[in-house]
Amino acid sequence: MAAGGVSSLSQLEEPAARGTSSAARIVPLYKRLPHGPHRLVRNEVVQHQRARIHGAMVEAIAQYGYKKTSVKKVTGLSGVSRRTFYEQFANKEECFLTSFDLIAARAVKQTNEAYRAADGDLEDRLRAAFEQFTKEVDGHGSKSASLMIVQAPTAGAASLPHLCRATATFEQMLLGSFTHAFKDGALPLPIIRGIVGGLQEVISIRLRTDRAKEIPALAEEMLQWTLRFQASPPDNLAAHLAERALVNLRSTNGHATNGHSSNGYSSNGHSTNGHSTNGYSANGYTTNGNGHLNGDASHLDIRARLLECVLRLTVLEDYGELSALQIADEAGVSIDTFLELFENKQECFTAAFDAMSDELLRVTADPELVAGDWPRAVRHAIGALMQHLANHPFHARMIATGAYAAGPDAIERNYELAHDIATLLTEGAPEGAGGTFAVDGVAGAIWHTVRCQVAGEQIQRLPALADYVAYVVLTPFIGAEAAAELVTEDD
Repeated sequence: MAAGGVSSLSQLEEPAARGTSSAARIVPLYKRLPHGPHRLVRNEVVQHQRARIHGAMVEAIAQYGYKKTSVKKVTGLSGVSRRTFYEQFANKEECFLTSFDLIAARAVKQTNEAYRAADGDLEDRLRAAFEQFTKEVDGHGSKSASLMIVQAPTAGAASLPHLCRATATFEQMLLGSFTHAFKDGALPLPIIRGIVGGLQEVISIRLRTDRAKEIPALAEEMLQWTLRFQASPPDNLAAHLAERALVNLRSTNGHATNGHSSNGYSSNGHSTNGHSTNGYSANGYTTNGNGHLNGDASHLDIRARLLECVLRLTVLEDYGELSALQIADEAGVSIDTFLELFENKQECFTAAFDAMSDELLRVTADPELVAGDWPRAVRHAIGALMQHLANHPFHARMIATGAYAAGPDAIERNYELAHDIATLLTEGAPEGAGGTFAVDGVAGAIWHTVRCQVAGEQIQRLPALADYVAYVVLTPFIGAEAAAELVTEDD
């Protein structure tokens, strides 16, 4: 590997065949630099070491996942000392995020170069870009792509800005492409964001399920799905949606928060009416100073309180350090009461996430989605979902970050929830753009929109984005013109 770094997504992974790891001993992927005099200057040595560490991080993440990757495993695979590692990086997180940024930058560079080098119209250029990206994701490059797309969310809240910056670069590329193609104006950025989120999920689900070999064959389908948005939008689409979004924001100003309160509770342990969450009246019961229940509180009330608290604590605290006692204290109940209802914190969390999922599905499940005017039902259902998330910001935060901190089961449940909602929204759709690709695209568009609003501390703005998301969902099925007409009509 050159001292100056790497030039492709897959180059970080090429040395993987030189060694393997086992439970007993980690075999280095790279040869150590010789001791004593050599022809490399200090700066070249540092670059060589950093490149090896980044390559080792990619391999470690592929083998163990982010949570189980340690500095010891990275140094073992890279063939550098712990001292050398800490001279380069403060900790595992910094090394991981630096590796993420390198991989994302290369992916953007290669995709953009392929787009610019292609001759022909927008379709030819986008085809070249999709073929380049999907080619890099296949084979060796799947490890780097998995780090960037699948593993990054598991690295905690710190990874969210990096994820959103990376996708924002792709969004700007696509926005610029469509802007040059349209004579009457470009698509609004929130719509472009939804398109990119959909494409990302198409790749992600195949990486998560060990189906990376399918990805190169998806290039044409991804292209055709994207080109469904190519038709020039009506002159007033962007202006009309922006005006409606502004009205929506004004109407909700003062009623929603940036995720700092939910159902009367706030993130600092105080209710929005100024009373502490420990020892105040809620759900028809009160607690005394010892955290024991008074009055006629039913187990159902207590259970609901505990479920709300575990969701809140998961997005505000380190889930790995969270204890059953802390959840009980936050809810204002005794640990004995907690253990009567749940065996441990994981069981409590799972019950809370399932309850949240049921509520989101109930909010989205408009009967007209399968038995009436499907396009308008989609618009109504997405509006209801976005309003609910704005009113319950901890639910939005759970979707964006919390689930990824709670372990593999929670991550899988989060993906399943996204696809269950997408299935609800698309099962009554007309023929034409159906199948699993459509469900993947809808799931990705919605979850990516929520993720970006959480990253920007703008959860309260989600209702203002509902019509943009509805346009992304509807266009592949009914066409850009019909979708634009529907999302711009008066309610």
